[in-house]
Amino acid sequence: MNKYITDTTKNNLKSIIKNCTVPQQKALQEVTRGLMAKGTPILRHLAQDDDKTAKKQAEKYSHHLAGVDLSEAVEVLALRHVKKEVKKYSIIAYDLSDIAKECAKKMEKIRRVFDG
Repeated sequence: MNKYITDTTKNNLKSIIKNCTVPQQKALQEVTRGLMAKGTPILRHLAQDDDKTAKKQAEKYSHHLAGVDLSEAVEVLALRHVKKEVKKYSIIAYDLSDIAKECAKKMEKIRRVFDG
């Protein structure tokens, strides 16, 4: 496995997997490494152990990660990374069709923009 992928995975997952059990942590690390190496979200394609079948490894990942909710931890990590990229005068685009829904709240300083 590429050392860059392994190091990046290890460093970025620390804050996400700290509340998971050890088997869940291992499964998440393997799945993330597989995603970065293969570039596909299909569990059977993420298998890394040559001694076990891809189906068996996919079942293991599914078993350990079935009840895990990481959305809040992932959002915090994503915001931390995005915060470095967004500057004071960065342009942020909104999809106004989401704002037009009945359940949506009107945001301040939202203007229609002609995109050509």
